[in-house]
Amino acid sequence: MGSINNRLHSNPVLSNRKITIINPNNLNRNHLLGNEVITHYKHAEPIHAHQIELLRRLLPRALFESFFASTWFRRRVECNIPLKREELKFIIRTASQQSINWDHLLGDTINLTEPHFLRYWLLEPVYQWWLTSLAPSYPMLKNELIQLQVHINQLKAQSEFWTITHTELVNKSSIQQEIEQKKRLSLDQERDYQHKIHQIEQTATQMWPNWFVGIEQMSQQINLTTFMEVPENIRDLWLLLTQLAKGKDVSALIHDWLYVRHLCLENDSFYWCSDQ
Repeated sequence: MGSINNRLHSNPVLSNRKITIINPNNLNRNHLLGNEVITHYKHAEPIHAHQIELLRRLLPRALFESFFASTWFRRRVECNIPLKREELKFIIRTASQQSINWDHLLGDTINLTEPHFLRYWLLEPVYQWWLTSLAPSYPMLKNELIQLQVHINQLKAQSEFWTITHTELVNKSSIQQEIEQKKRLSLDQERDYQHKIHQIEQTATQMWPNWFVGIEQMSQQINLTTFMEVPENIRDLWLLLTQLAKGKDVSALIHDWLYVRHLCLENDSFYWCSDQ
């Protein structure tokens, strides 16, 4: 699992600005230089600090940043799959090209009999795709909620700043009132987003109740029939998965189904191999 596929393979103005309060003890050279990639991933299991440093030295900055932003790398982090030595060599060797789309170049070979990979590599993306087909506004609502919650945290930081500051500004009180009003409005909007998202998810649960049954039972045994009945627009995929589990060579058809819906990468491949 996880090999690269062989197919190449502070004044009134502050009330209108975003404030990030940083503990001085947390400041370091990487933070000051803006090396967010280093500080974010250097302790992550899938990639070691020395691998990040090697990539930073040998890859042009644009390729270095695009690699860490790629779907291929981000899903590796989410599934906690380490970056292997041969993969690192391949990445460095191909970085000599003028233009690289990492998601077109890289891919993985995924054993769907491993519950962790079946769930997070295939089933969860398919479920999110189906949920979006059910309610096209769902991804936008989720994204808006995340951004709104960041904004709320910033307003809380501004509120804290003006509470602890000892400035004698005449309009300090009005600034604080304005911030509190913005915070109340944002919290109301947050509740509205959460309600809409909850309604969509409740509808999805009613339409596919056995999704959660199947997911829960996967920790004990993979049994695709526990998800039945599946929604109509993914029945073809489910048929292919059950055929793959029975030993039929339909991996290319599974890839095609996922790829046209942007649920896998061009160089991904799937197989079903159980030790039992």
